[in-house]
Amino acid sequence: EERTPTKTSSGATQSRSADAVAKAHVRRLQNMVAMFKYKSDGASYNVDKSRPLHHILQTGRLIRHGKRPIQCVEAVFMALVMSQGYLDIERFGISFRAIEDGTGNVNRHLVLGVFTAGKFGTIGISREPRLMTKPLRYAALADLIQEFKVAWEEIGHTLQTITLSKPIHHQNVWTPVAWDYLQLDVSEWD
Repeated sequence: EERTPTKTSSGATQSRSADAVAKAHVRRLQNMVAMFKYKSDGASYNVDKSRPLHHILQTGRLIRHGKRPIQCVEAVFMALVMSQGYLDIERFGISFRAIEDGTGNVNRHLVLGVFTAGKFGTIGISREPRLMTKPLRYAALADLIQEFKVAWEEIGHTLQTITLSKPIHHQNVWTPVAWDYLQLDVSEWD
């Protein structure tokens, strides 16, 4: 296991595992996103996901410093910027399409999936706390997805599809993110 030396407040050097450092960074990112208020009436920034990653990161920087209420896509863009230099954190989009029971209204949602130290979690924002950030505690992606499925059901929605992106580059590339890489029909899952 790789060890990363860190300084304590007294200036002494101590060893912490690289896994612990990555987990701590993910928790900081989750807490930073949680400080923003959710905006329910439309995005404040350009949330076109088809743009190259370079442009998405530029938007993420504006969001991070803007301190305005944000929506889920804006939270993902900001989290991408804040995790850009952490190569030991794998990042990918997780999109949800759910039908509201009774009304038939379609709801869409996006969080940033993260994987580090052998665990999955998410970073995100929502008006519904159960659909936001999930801690790094899931050994399998299927367990994380099941947790979201249960959360959707608890708020009166039937989850129809989950779409995963390809892993998102840590380089500032001029190619778009493959947000719709794998679509899972979960409407019949138990």
